Amino acid sequence: MVTPEWWISTRLRSRLVLQTGRSRKGSAMNSRIKRGEIYECLFGRYRPLLDPDGAPVMAGTNGRTEYTRTEFQGPIPYEIQKPRPVVILGDHKGQYLVVPISTTQDCHSNPRKAGEARGLHVRLERSQLPDLVRYRNAPTCWAKSNMVQTVDRNRLRPLNRRGSPPPRVSDDCLASIQRAVIRAIGCQGLLDAVRDLSQMDREPQHSPRPPEAPESEATR
Repeated sequence: MVTPEWWISTRLRSRLVLQTGRSRKGSAMNSRIKRGEIYECLFGRYRPLLDPDGAPVMAGTNGRTEYTRTEFQGPIPYEIQKPRPVVILGDHKGQYLVVPISTTQDCHSNPRKAGEARGLHVRLERSQLPDLVRYRNAPTCWAKSNMVQTVDRNRLRPLNRRGSPPPRVSDDCLASIQRAVIRAIGCQGLLDAVRDLSQMDREPQHSPRPPEAPESEATR
């Protein structure tokens, strides 16, 4: 059960991390972050919905806490939340474009409308992820490219031990995530155009036949 005291203490700890630029492990983000690497990002947490007495409101009888959708100082439901791994796609002046990783598969009553079927979510096998305790029982994760966003550098922290290189996805996986982002912003036509050009480049080029010379009087 989420209590107001727990939520306040979590917010204070997250704010301290963001202000100091250090993670709970005490490691500062001093190394250069590169495209394709995996870091943990502190997205923050939902704020519980409270009743007039200050107690959290429960959703139905399943014991789950209801969250507010009118407090915009942090994430609200249907936005990405809590600390989670992200794939780095780019950076600009201390701002990083990231795609969050989730163990929750996007499902739909129509399978063709699910995130992976639409090409918005990229499946990541367990071997592509760092050895995190909370992900050891998750054989598969998804990079959710439709939830791409820009975050400040101080939200990122390394997932590995100090001194060891950060984990990264393969080049093919990174290219799949980048294509999924293009689909998410409604530019599937760009991918189709590139595919058509690639097919044209692979087709054999036939040189035109030279024109036949006119017959002379001597050869008639």
